[in-house]
Amino acid sequence: MSYIDLVEVEHFVDNSILYKGYRQSSLKSLRDSQDQDLTSKLVRLSSQYLYFRNLNKLKEPNFFAGAVDFIIGDREGKRKFYAVDAQGASGSNFSSLPKMFWQMANDSILESLLFTKSRNPLVLIAHPNEDEAYYEKYCLAQNLRQIFLSKGFDKCALVGVEEVARKENLKNPVIALGSYDDILPKLTVSSDRVYFDSNPIDMLVGSEVLSHLKRDKQRSTLIDSKTVIINALCGITEDRFLIYRAADAISEQLATFDVEPIKWRVGKDFNETVKVVEEALEEFANIVLTPHGGGSRHAAELISKTEDVRGKLNVSLRSFAKNDVLKADPYPYTISKAIETSSSGWQEVGIPCDVRVFIGRSGSRILPLGAVLRVKDGRADERRSTGGSRFAGINKETLLQIGLKEMDIADIFSAAAHLIAFMGNNLDEIVGKTVTGNG
Repeated sequence: MSYIDLVEVEHFVDNSILYKGYRQSSLKSLRDSQDQDLTSKLVRLSSQYLYFRNLNKLKEPNFFAGAVDFIIGDREGKRKFYAVDAQGASGSNFSSLPKMFWQMANDSILESLLFTKSRNPLVLIAHPNEDEAYYEKYCLAQNLRQIFLSKGFDKCALVGVEEVARKENLKNPVIALGSYDDILPKLTVSSDRVYFDSNPIDMLVGSEVLSHLKRDKQRSTLIDSKTVIINALCGITEDRFLIYRAADAISEQLATFDVEPIKWRVGKDFNETVKVVEEALEEFANIVLTPHGGGSRHAAELISKTEDVRGKLNVSLRSFAKNDVLKADPYPYTISKAIETSSSGWQEVGIPCDVRVFIGRSGSRILPLGAVLRVKDGRADERRSTGGSRFAGINKETLLQIGLKEMDIADIFSAAAHLIAFMGNNLDEIVGKTVTGNG
């Protein structure tokens, strides 16, 4: 596939058993539900607002493309937005966007080439085991290969990770694709670079693979690594409390977009987590318990009763161990106030909904690329379960259904881009502070 050919993408999906041995999941229906003209309008409005107020400038190579998830909440009958999660490039599902914005997401990742130093770069693209959206990574790899060939290289090897070390490949740029299971056993980190099977990586797509590097020293190293990581920021902020801490720091600016910070605390081990949750339940009716790392979206638990704390923490730990293929440490746990998503007051006909805002990069500017909606049929919380939910693109009908105006979406776009830019510019400060909480 050269760049993004939607016909070839769907052919690959339809015949994925033959190509990959497991099925791919098409996002064509979701992509077709997007109003490209409306998305373009909202992206333009948000980008202009950010540019003229200098809210989206990021010079560091720690973010290129990803997504920020928001809950649409209700506080005292008024609509509020809450940033609850950040996704890296590997798990964002850019193919749910209109084609031009999916391509822009890939172009954003290719911006990382400006920060690579090697004459013959080694690019490693990681993906989950039996990744149902593998075709997104393959499209990116083909985009990248075309870039290298256009720069005058005679060859550019596109290989599996088992072929990385072949001498004939290392004479030219190498793009290798591999699953977490294939990559993690051979991944090492020195003081300033990430290596695969002793070969220095120049560009790593898949910050999720780094969540098993739990020690603070290694985390700090990755911020300034000679390996350009897509995205070093998301690899670090897999602790949700770091996202919440960043939102606290710019709460006044985010308030202009109707975005409010979330009350949060932290548990560093089992006993401390139990104690902190019990204390939080004295103040808040419902608590969301979320572990660190790659399994967190499967292992979040909603807790309402003190007598349930130990049991639900154990359920979360078991779910984390089952789903976290990266074998990360589940601690520290983020303990946060659950967001009320009642549709009373500000939505006479609306229903609860989450928004995933896609974010990219152009030069030193962080830009919105569009969004998808998760529309819920019942009461919502922060857990990843999609039961009773459906996904929809941005169009006039869905905005009417959930009770939002076009400028509400433009505001969420602006808030997401500003939050990412702020985090990227202040990572050392955000990560280095003593961990406590804000509520």
